[in-house]
Amino acid sequence: MYRRAPECLNLYAREAGRDPAALPLEGRVHIAGKHEDEWAKDVRAWQDLGATSIIVEARGGGLGFPDQHLKAMQRFKHVTEENLSLCEEFVNMA
Repeated sequence: MYRRAPECLNLYAREAGRDPAALPLEGRVHIAGKHEDEWAKDVRAWQDLGATSIIVEARGGGLGFPDQHLKAMQRFKHVTEENLSLCEEFVNMA
């Protein structure tokens, strides 16, 4: 988890003359090789950092493309919605 992501984003935004509050923070969760409980934990950590959306990646887990990737992402969506009461717009599937 990139705990310094918001701090770095804010610094880079200010250096570029932008308002940090106007920029979104997208978290990224790699689901390959992780238990479903870890998915929810990772999403919650990104939420706590102020993420406005989550990108989920299934690459690197030896899954067949595209069917197994899609199935894993659908499972991620179900688990996170069930455990974290996330709105659909928060979770983007890459």
